Amino acid sequence: MSSIPALHVSDLDVWFSTRQVLHGIDLTAQPGRRIGLVGENGSGKSTLLRAIAGTLSSRALVTGTIDRPADFAMLGQEPPFADEQTIGEVLAGALAPLRRMVAEVERLSLELTDETAESAEAAYAAALDRAVTHDAWDADRRAEEAAQHLGLGALDASRPIGTLSGGQRTRLALATLMTTRPGCLLLDEPTNHLDDDAIELLTTFLRELPGVVLLASHDRVLLDDVCTDLFDLDPSELGTDGQGGRRFGGGWTAYEEHRAAARRRWEETYAEQQEELTRLRAATRIGTSAIAHNRPPRDNDKFIYGFKGANVERTLARRKRDANRRLEIAERDQVRKPRPPLRLRAELTGGNGAAGRVVQVRDLVVTGRLALDRLDVTAGQHVLVSGPNGSGKSTLLGVLSGRLEPSSG
Repeated sequence: MSSIPALHVSDLDVWFSTRQVLHGIDLTAQPGRRIGLVGENGSGKSTLLRAIAGTLSSRALVTGTIDRPADFAMLGQEPPFADEQTIGEVLAGALAPLRRMVAEVERLSLELTDETAESAEAAYAAALDRAVTHDAWDADRRAEEAAQHLGLGALDASRPIGTLSGGQRTRLALATLMTTRPGCLLLDEPTNHLDDDAIELLTTFLRELPGVVLLASHDRVLLDDVCTDLFDLDPSELGTDGQGGRRFGGGWTAYEEHRAAARRRWEETYAEQQEELTRLRAATRIGTSAIAHNRPPRDNDKFIYGFKGANVERTLARRKRDANRRLEIAERDQVRKPRPPLRLRAELTGGNGAAGRVVQVRDLVVTGRLALDRLDVTAGQHVLVSGPNGSGKSTLLGVLSGRLEPSSG
């Protein structure tokens, strides 16, 4: 682990046209730390991962500095495989650099002699360190084991990627990562297409990986089981630490309680500040009656009243200046008004008053992907479609939505 460099992000801003997505991001991730990126949709989790990976589109304006390990890999929400590639080609591509590492160590070891120069010894030590860090000698066994555990072993190695389901593609991408064991791993919603068995395997792999892990996820169980830290891209106004910070040491369950307390502090602070602002604004409108109480002068003390009146005016001016100064500071330093939590108010059933049977399936076949004899769903029912990756869950929904044409049925 000592040879794996850390990931550093400093003062990162990202703009798309006139919209700023990220501002002032500072993040350091040491080897052995598994950091979960959290925040509401649109807070910039995927944007931050792509900025670190260097895969943002050319229309993005990025400022700040990013220092990432050279040995990194990113698994996005859609695995980066071409449809025409085969399963065998993808797995062979993952093994190729590891085999080269082993060959390089063996080549440099044969050149070592008692008279070997220090530079040659350093080159051998560096090559050996890279191979050991990636456990390169065990790569072939690890690749085969990963494929078996992820249910890929039964698939034909010559099968094109374009024929795989979303879950199978994600499993294949996971198998390549388990084979290569990168020093820095970036993951964007890695459990989206995985079933329970694959998620358990992913969890074990991430816990045992010695390098840096940075993942964006809404999967609360994964955030609890894997993460050593959380980094909130949509924190309370007061931050996770009460001073504007974004980082929290621990998993989701502990952070959820911490975040709720931070939200309460934010709401209380905002209410207190608004009361103070109302008081200060009233103070800037104070009149002489509040100081002299509107007592009229008597005939025998008009001179004294004039003298005291001047003092009243000076006192009034001083109090107004003080109130305006304090008001300016309070308005400048006030916290933002807490936004109401997101709520889903959509009518999920379409609101068309449907009744009776709304789905009818008979002898449905999508060649190579799905075979279903019968399915009936009536209005008001909620049906869970379950099964392992590749069993046809997404295919069924695609057919019912009209996005996919069945082969028959």
